[in-house]
Amino acid sequence: MNRTIPFFSVVIPCYNCEKIILPTLKSLNTQKFRDFEVVFVNDGSTDNTIDILNSFQFDGIKKVISQENLGLGAARNTGIRNSVGFYVSLLDHDDIWEPEKLLVIYKILNDGKYDLVCHNEAVLNNHGETLRINKYGPFKTFYELYFNYNCLSPSAVTISMTTFQKVGYFTEDESLWGVEDYDMWLRISLEKLKFKYVNQVLGSYIMHGSNMSKAYRLYASIEQLMINNISNLDTTKNSVNKMIKVKFRNYYFQKIKHAIIKFYGFEVLRIFLQLLRCLFPARYCVAHLCRMSTKP
Repeated sequence: MNRTIPFFSVVIPCYNCEKIILPTLKSLNTQKFRDFEVVFVNDGSTDNTIDILNSFQFDGIKKVISQENLGLGAARNTGIRNSVGFYVSLLDHDDIWEPEKLLVIYKILNDGKYDLVCHNEAVLNNHGETLRINKYGPFKTFYELYFNYNCLSPSAVTISMTTFQKVGYFTEDESLWGVEDYDMWLRISLEKLKFKYVNQVLGSYIMHGSNMSKAYRLYASIEQLMINNISNLDTTKNSVNKMIKVKFRNYYFQKIKHAIIKFYGFEVLRIFLQLLRCLFPARYCVAHLCRMSTKP
């Protein structure tokens, strides 16, 4: 490629990942498509992560940026702000890509039709064994994404740089810890930007004890995100209110089940009281949730 500007900027936030990042680095060097830069953000690591990043041999543009520990959203934003590519490909420090990943995505994006592309991923255990295949999509609209689930994975997503100019960067709000990505997909959908799902496994997500998605803390973030976005729904329609009620009822059922397993006694009682409100008529349930969203 003869471009001065790389087609892709690969943004990799890193935190205390000295023991798990090497397969990720290897997958960068095996990419068949080479018109990309790599932007590492060392997010306040206290191990030898920075030494590994600095010694990583890469035949293209490599940037290593260090900052205090500000969290995943802030680390991604630092990487994006220091990127110059036309598209940003996100990659977490413990995930890996297939060699044809960027080549396949390039062929899809080269004509400029899409703002976001997401492919499928294999889910692996610590031994490299495939546990399942995560097939992302097909949801694209705000209502679909809100009422179903987070059907995109950051390490499987590539986003146009112009998208960030339209919707802003990843949230750095601590109340949305762990769902910074879901918040971004919802905001992109509100702008009616174009999603493309690729029905092909082009990367792998590694399951291990430090995965953020295993933390009970994530429930509070999901709840806050759902509440924050009620204002983007047409609550003048009873059918929408019923859908909101069902969504929160199902959420509280899952949360209380998890709390019981964890033996969180007081938390079980608190969730149960929230669940009771979801048994009221839909308009009362939604009114209560809206009041929660306006609390300082």
